[in-house]
Amino acid sequence: MDPADKAAALSHADIALGINSDDPQAMSIGAFVRANLTRDYDAAVEVLDRALAFNNNSALAFGFSALVSAHSERHQRAVEHAHKALRLSPLDDPLSYHPYCALALTHLFAGAFADAARYAALAVRANPGFSIPYAYLAASHVGLGNVEAAHSAARRLIEVAPNFSVGGYVRTNLFQPYLMDALAAALRTAGLPE
Repeated sequence: MDPADKAAALSHADIALGINSDDPQAMSIGAFVRANLTRDYDAAVEVLDRALAFNNNSALAFGFSALVSAHSERHQRAVEHAHKALRLSPLDDPLSYHPYCALALTHLFAGAFADAARYAALAVRANPGFSIPYAYLAASHVGLGNVEAAHSAARRLIEVAPNFSVGGYVRTNLFQPYLMDALAAALRTAGLPE
């Protein structure tokens, strides 16, 4: 959330995109960072499509494309690219939490809470030190009416990220307001601090 950190990340992403315009890995990472910081999802998708044109077997590019697509409500693309990333790198890929997060979000936004919980749990298993999948897991359990499991996921999130707050997450502005509002309401129900 620090403005200086955001500016530095954006600067690094721009440098990576400028000098690595033919490196699918650098393009994918740069596009993902820019998408998260600028919300210019159309430009990010364009860069990700170019990265995939260079290497149509890049699990990393498909994983980041799935996340950008989930964040920007390109649900079908998110699901397709997430599954492609997982097929390309099926065995203990340390970055498989990217496509699993995309699948969790897409299903969460669609109200398919059981599938969202399943994918969020897979994202947690793939990277137990990353806080955000716990938020998706908590929200999914709220949607399922399983408040105890939601509280458990929320407690684990706070163990991983003690400074997490619903308000701080909302300020990331990653999703359209109506989606962020629904997610924030679920996180509050799960017992996460404002």
